Amino acid sequence: MDPVTSADRFRKNLLVLAALSDRSLNALLKLFTLKNLNKDDYFLRAGEYPLQLAFVEQGVIHSFYTDQLGKHFSRGIYVAGMYLVPLPPFIYRQPSFLSFQAVCGTTLFQARYSDVHMMAKNDIEVKNILRAVIDREWIVAHELHDAGLHVYNKLTRFELFQARYGQYVDDIPADLIASYLNIPPALLEKYRKNKSGE
Repeated sequence: MDPVTSADRFRKNLLVLAALSDRSLNALLKLFTLKNLNKDDYFLRAGEYPLQLAFVEQGVIHSFYTDQLGKHFSRGIYVAGMYLVPLPPFIYRQPSFLSFQAVCGTTLFQARYSDVHMMAKNDIEVKNILRAVIDREWIVAHELHDAGLHVYNKLTRFELFQARYGQYVDDIPADLIASYLNIPPALLEKYRKNKSGE
């Protein structure tokens, strides 16, 4: 992967979130470094204290809870152009109750949350970017997903998922999608077959 091209995509994504002067943008970008994860590598494990936030440049990350019997329950799915911000542990300074794991080979731009937060204290433009990332990737995205589980029927949830994740759907195991959408695996398989047969 060309790091220059990747950095340019990250730069453009930041500018979509909020206005940034060249000075603030360049200073912020210097905090981030490329990180490659192989399939099944962890960005963060449940029980760990998160130190990093990240931008997904390529690939897929999913977050999940694990119950006492070892069963996983999907909480979030993040693809290229999305951000990983384990917000509650950052705010409450507690270990994460979620794990974040690569579904396939994945490339991230990551930075220490403390460094970004410190910069945001002294730069209103960076503060606006950080707030936009938190609002979009944690608060709004998760609230919309949670509401959708109650508002939409199973087929509509699947169709909305297809529309949002498009080209990445085939990279995401069916059991993760079923858990994330709260759809029985057999029914999800039926939806996928019907979709492929259109």
